[in-house]
Amino acid sequence: MRRDFFYTLYPRFAPPVYNPYYSVVCYIFMKPSSTSTPTSAVAVNFTFLVLYLAGLSAFGSFVNDMYTPSLPSMCRYFHCSVPVVQLGLTMGMLGLGIGQIVLGPVSFRYGRKPVLVASILFFIAAATVSIFSPTIHFFLVCRFFQGIGASGGYFLARTIPADVYGGRRLAKAMAVMGAINGFAPASAPVIGGFISERFDWKGIFAVLVAFAVILLCISPKLKETLPPGARSIPADLE
Repeated sequence: MRRDFFYTLYPRFAPPVYNPYYSVVCYIFMKPSSTSTPTSAVAVNFTFLVLYLAGLSAFGSFVNDMYTPSLPSMCRYFHCSVPVVQLGLTMGMLGLGIGQIVLGPVSFRYGRKPVLVASILFFIAAATVSIFSPTIHFFLVCRFFQGIGASGGYFLARTIPADVYGGRRLAKAMAVMGAINGFAPASAPVIGGFISERFDWKGIFAVLVAFAVILLCISPKLKETLPPGARSIPADLE
């Protein structure tokens, strides 16, 4: 199990005949072992939780990488140079980093689900406004707020499994997260290229908004994984 988990996260160290994603497929459809007990009393459906968190993890990568093929058309639209448009990537990453620093302690104090819902709503608002950006500078500010909104799901996809699982189940969930982290950044520009060719750069952000709305609509089925009695800010975050 430890070997499979390691090879899934770091496939380049695996033997030539080893397929790390085979274990991920087994983890999704194989009934979890009863020897792995949850770390919290919250009962959650393992398959639903893993699939939903995989969507959250992919969402963060899509926000950062999906619109890169549309950079040339954005230069023409905003009448600016390529380096200026590329600042949108920087602003998105900056918001993603700052958002995790800020929202992490907040989720320990008020729970995971309120932070998740609020961050998705925040992203939907920022992405929708960015579609109507009058200038490139306005768009860059929107990108920063998009990064903050996407950061909630990005770090909660790794935090929530540790709230409810331990041992082998936690390893299975994190294996899927690791596979998504490798697949989503590579596929996002390809998907964005098809969308940009058909609907221009605004269509990409419309698709991201639709993706966020889907995640938001499914979120009521996600139970709070950090009960009030377990909420506190860790000593190293105070």
